[in-house]
Amino acid sequence: MLPNIGQGHVKQKGKSKPIGDVDEFRIEARRKKKLREYDKLLKAFKYSAALDSILRKVSTRTPFSHNHS
Repeated sequence: MLPNIGQGHVKQKGKSKPIGDVDEFRIEARRKKKLREYDKLLKAFKYSAALDSILRKVSTRTPFSHNHS
């Protein structure tokens, strides 16, 4: 039987104590970076939508001036 099912578990924050020998190295798993919106669209072969998402972000950040001399 599993007595702890349904009872929440909270991890303690802070540094964990080293497990194993002192001479051993502990390798930590690296977190994956979240894909940006355009990367997700490119992965789904939606090239036009990916370009639109990039241009939408660029146009909101950078004001364009249309000065004709």
